Amino acid sequence: MNLTMNERLILANQYRILELIDPEEADYYKQAQTAIRSGYSIEYGRLTEWFDTEMSNEEGSEVRGILDMHRSMAKAFRDHGKDLGLGRSDVQFQGFDGNGEGRQFAYADFLINTRKLWAESADVETNSHRPMLSRYRRMMAVWSRTPEKWDITANEFRELMVAGGHEFKPLP
Repeated sequence: MNLTMNERLILANQYRILELIDPEEADYYKQAQTAIRSGYSIEYGRLTEWFDTEMSNEEGSEVRGILDMHRSMAKAFRDHGKDLGLGRSDVQFQGFDGNGEGRQFAYADFLINTRKLWAESADVETNSHRPMLSRYRRMMAVWSRTPEKWDITANEFRELMVAGGHEFKPLP
């Protein structure tokens, strides 16, 4: 990582402020100041090693779309759930796998529990402990074809649930 002199000045000053307001971590901040001021660029990576890589807009939009789909499904459940023999847990957002889908899990958790968006999912464990992304993608493919995403019909709802792996008894 290369930093300009201005960036180094700003960072060194930030670390000095942190040193003063956080005495428990003062040693770390002093070391960071020295590395920045002295231009030890090999040490810069250590200062950000706990940062995650950026989530792409596409990844973030996908998570938001999945949460929107579940919001739409909650309404469809109120409208058609009993007719289809579904329970609330059948349509509730089930989270993402914290291990294999960690970025999606972390972002959904941030949106639901930190930003307090998608309140209908606030009581859900956002770590599914099993892969969910491929299931959600199959469901999103169906939901994206529905003309009225916020007012889906019983048949569209049933098709969406089947795409998610729900098995229905044969229709009479």
